[in-house]
Amino acid sequence: MDQESSARFDGIDGRLDGIDTRFDGIDARFERLEGFIAAEGAKSRRHFDVVAEGLRTDIQVLADGHDALRRDVAELKAGQVRLETGHERLEVRLLALEHRRD
Repeated sequence: MDQESSARFDGIDGRLDGIDTRFDGIDARFERLEGFIAAEGAKSRRHFDVVAEGLRTDIQVLADGHDALRRDVAELKAGQVRLETGHERLEVRLLALEHRRD
């Protein structure tokens, strides 16, 4: 091999060494990026778990309130029926008293 070819190969080797160095740098950056993504994913998951637990609690409070309202409405309807029945009995008695008076 002549000196010119040897010099060309040395130049190519130098460029390949430079490319290898750049790829090593890129690999290191990707590893750091993967670590950052994993950490952010874990952080986001913890935050979501806290938010979800808060929502679960809020939904349970709403469900309990809805159940209490439903019971109150049922009691009011039952009370309304009793009032209507009592009112009807009073009307019957009033009619009977008016009939006796006449």
